[in-house]
Amino acid sequence: MAQQQASTASTANYSSTDPVANLYRSILKREPDPVGYAFYSGNLNAGLTTLAGIEADLRKHAAGAGMARSEEHTSNSSHTV
Repeated sequence: MAQQQASTASTANYSSTDPVANLYRSILKREPDPVGYAFYSGNLNAGLTTLAGIEADLRKHAAGAGMARSEEHTSNSSHTV
């Protein structure tokens, strides 16, 4: 129950029309973390990046996370007898 409330509270922080939050949802399949959201939305609002730039960066992170999981799996399976 507490987990459901925490989940609901975290999703309530970001509008369904927020472009930065929507990039997190579509690329990373999760809600934005507060630090990452502040970084990207702050840079976007300051004119230091574009939505396309944020999208590219999040895709790099997603690919890196997938690679790390893949390497971990490979590493773990090589130790299995």
